[in-house]
Amino acid sequence: MNGKAIACVMLCASMALAQGPGGFARPGGPMGGRGGFGGGFGGERVVTGAPYSAVEVRQFEERLGDGNLINRTTETALYRDSQGRTRTEIKVTPPASSGKQPYTMITISDPVGGRRHVLDSSTMTVRTSRILKMNAAAPRGGRGNGQARSATPETRTGRGGAAITRTELGTQLKSGASATGTRETEVIPVGRIGNSQPITVTRETWYSTELKRAVEIRVADPQRGNSTTTLNNLVMGEPSASLFEVPAGYTAAKGGRGGAFARGSRN
Repeated sequence: MNGKAIACVMLCASMALAQGPGGFARPGGPMGGRGGFGGGFGGERVVTGAPYSAVEVRQFEERLGDGNLINRTTETALYRDSQGRTRTEIKVTPPASSGKQPYTMITISDPVGGRRHVLDSSTMTVRTSRILKMNAAAPRGGRGNGQARSATPETRTGRGGAAITRTELGTQLKSGASATGTRETEVIPVGRIGNSQPITVTRETWYSTELKRAVEIRVADPQRGNSTTTLNNLVMGEPSASLFEVPAGYTAAKGGRGGAFARGSRN
């Protein structure tokens, strides 16, 4: 697999994941933000002291103007240990016309060792790059300042005069974890993007303080479709240490952009 192909797979992975074995990716929209949970990608915070394993399932639905309906489902295995190391596994199914068999792309991010490994099971190769090292004794991550949020909906004005309302949804059990929910509703006014009627986009997020990450995100966007991202088979506890090591049988890939500095993953 060449460098461009690997970059494409990693881009798809980041879109399917985002806040990583810490958050979620939404189909881009006026409220912005990334969607998915997955990890191993630069520019995201390291989370320690909250180990778990799970399967992230993201379902996307878009209805076209002619009534045609597009449905896509992606599944990503996620692992994070108490030191903040993460592993994501994405199964790739090439088009039938390619004649290639399905394979797995694995990303291991180790902020303690200062390395990121990207493994391709189709070629049994690994690309290793350096990332910002972190002292495992100095946990980072989490959300908020511990103060209770007001139950009264709060409204602010966004770009282009859009009205954005945030509503607290209380606490519920999601994927076996206690999570606090919030809903943001953005109303794009008439004429802002040439629209003849207001456009309403909603994003509902359920965040687990114990896991230090979102466990469910639901996005309803009439422009880009609807998506639901959830954690299945959630196990809170330390994954096997072997999951964060390069397995025997993999050889270093030649070429590419290995060795570049990057920040730790938001997991």
